[in-house]
Amino acid sequence: MVIGQNGIEVERSTQAVIFQFILDYVWVLWLIVGLIMLVYRMASYRNFKKVCYFRRSFY
Repeated sequence: MVIGQNGIEVERSTQAVIFQFILDYVWVLWLIVGLIMLVYRMASYRNFKKVCYFRRSFY
């Protein structure tokens, strides 16, 4: 914090700015990971359903 002619100014270090940036976008990262996992689970479930149906048709 620097007190100058323009009043009180808050200076941020580069490390603090980078940390704040990471915290701001962590929720976006979790959203992307969640969507990828959801798509993967849906695809694997459909594949499992196909395999079960395919095997059942032979009996």
